[in-house]
Amino acid sequence: MELVVDLNVGMNRTGIVPGPEAVALYKLLFQTPAIVAGGLHAYDGHLHNPDHDTVGRSVKQMCDALDVLIAEIQDAGHPAPRIIAGGTPTSPLLVRYPGIEVGAGTTVLWDFGQATTTPYLSCINAAVLMSRVISRPTADRICLDLGYKSVACESPQPRVRFFGLEDAEIVLQNEEHLVMQTPRAAEYPVGTVLYGIPRHICPTVAMHSYVWQVKDGNAVERWPVVARTRRITV
Repeated sequence: MELVVDLNVGMNRTGIVPGPEAVALYKLLFQTPAIVAGGLHAYDGHLHNPDHDTVGRSVKQMCDALDVLIAEIQDAGHPAPRIIAGGTPTSPLLVRYPGIEVGAGTTVLWDFGQATTTPYLSCINAAVLMSRVISRPTADRICLDLGYKSVACESPQPRVRFFGLEDAEIVLQNEEHLVMQTPRAAEYPVGTVLYGIPRHICPTVAMHSYVWQVKDGNAVERWPVVARTRRITV
């Protein structure tokens, strides 16, 4: 079994702080039967700031600490470990460091929340949610079949920005429904299909068993969402 040592580089959520204890733990992997040392993992989810230079200074401090740890592991007679580090906010900086595998998940599909916190990144939105108008309860309201079982709900509203309805006010959301207020409600009869970009794509994707690949306006292939069927294997 291959194991990667999780490092606590400042987020204070999981992992071991880079230092002598981390070196000792990594050395232990080489001494344990049936275990293969797979390297080091340094997730820096706490490093995010709209100012690119501020993020850059924080990334340098983290990488300096990693360099010291790598040198200590090599001094102990082991090869330089594989390094997996970073997230989306720090990815454009970490790719400049040789040998680091960058874990920038949000860049794959993108969302409007990440675009707000990292304005220095320019990515294309590759995932949208499809919803339908299922009711018009009042003259200025429409109800959609997009509750918080379908979109990540840990963020404040709006959790979805619908194309053409960016000025609508979200007044209610529960498990199966999303109610929006707009003076143009009459333009959206029951059955109208709407598309929107979520604020947080990462947990949103895992709420769906499949996604459809759309090409030239046509749904051409259905892809399973592996994260939806996750299970503990250890």
